[in-house]
Amino acid sequence: IMACEIIFCLFILYYVVEEALEIKKHKLSYFKGFWNILDICVIIIAIICMAFNIYRTLEVNDKLTGLLKDPTVYSDFERLSYWETRFSNAVAIAVFMAWIKIFKYISFNKTMTQLSSTLGRCAKDLAGFFVMFIIIFLAFTQLGYLLFGTQVEDFSSFENAFFTLFRIILGDFDFHQLEEANRILGPIFFMLFVFFVFFVLINMFLAIINDTYSEVKSDMANSKNEFEIADYFKKGYMKMLDKLNFKRDKIVDIQKALQTADINQDKQLDFDEWRQDLKSRGYADGEIEAMFAKYDLDGDRVLGEAEQKRMQADLADQKAALNKEYEDLGGKTDRPSSRVSYNDGDSGDDSDDEDSGTKSSHTGRT
Repeated sequence: IMACEIIFCLFILYYVVEEALEIKKHKLSYFKGFWNILDICVIIIAIICMAFNIYRTLEVNDKLTGLLKDPTVYSDFERLSYWETRFSNAVAIAVFMAWIKIFKYISFNKTMTQLSSTLGRCAKDLAGFFVMFIIIFLAFTQLGYLLFGTQVEDFSSFENAFFTLFRIILGDFDFHQLEEANRILGPIFFMLFVFFVFFVLINMFLAIINDTYSEVKSDMANSKNEFEIADYFKKGYMKMLDKLNFKRDKIVDIQKALQTADINQDKQLDFDEWRQDLKSRGYADGEIEAMFAKYDLDGDRVLGEAEQKRMQADLADQKAALNKEYEDLGGKTDRPSSRVSYNDGDSGDDSDDEDSGTKSSHTGRT
């Protein structure tokens, strides 16, 4: 549990720094975004809960220590229990907000934004409807409280009457209580409330949502996704395959160089032969030097037969590992490929993704 708490604190610290940098960058415009405000609320609640958790631990330890020293002393946990309840409420709210934030991370797909787009577009209509609804609802609440407050427990106070009418909307009501309280006004009150609120206002609310949703769906059908999640994963998958192909082709090049660079066939591969062969394959001097020095253990600028075998074994192991990783990703290990040198100006898009950045030029595949 302590490990999870430490990880949580580290995450909160990271997000505090991140949001501070965002506020510094965007200043007051930062607070115009709904998701930004939600992030700030989650961070504030999390910090408060972390502080209370530390305080609670210290306070409980102190009180338990006092009890162990003198069991006859009364330890008052009432104040601590009160704030423990508030702590649980704050945690519940923070978790709820964290779930709502999921919409932020799936909003790149147009299908996922239908709810937020619908609510955002009909916000003004809903605001006007809410004013009309609350006026009528409060009028019926006051009427029910004055008519049945002395006889029906559910209408015994204005607050009880308010929530009782909400329960009537949801179908939870006791009509016989109203009828027994007032044989004439009870049924009239009930029918008028059901007619105006349930049949008129609720259907108006649904009509606003339905019409706006139809408009949003129509607009989305005519627009192109800004970013499809399938395209995102496909692009990442293909990029990963390209990286593996590049590493594997590099190993194949070096293996071929070991076989062809020894021009005089004396089984002694000197640096000039090694450099000449790899230069023709498009490798930079720095990379050629580094690869040669790694296996030239005695530093005589010549790779002996044992050193060449050691290099071949290492390359074979690396190639086997890449092939296994490639198969795990669903690629084909028998893909025919070769490498040709490019000019310096023809570097590809992924030059910063691989150690090929040390090369003077990229290689292509045919």
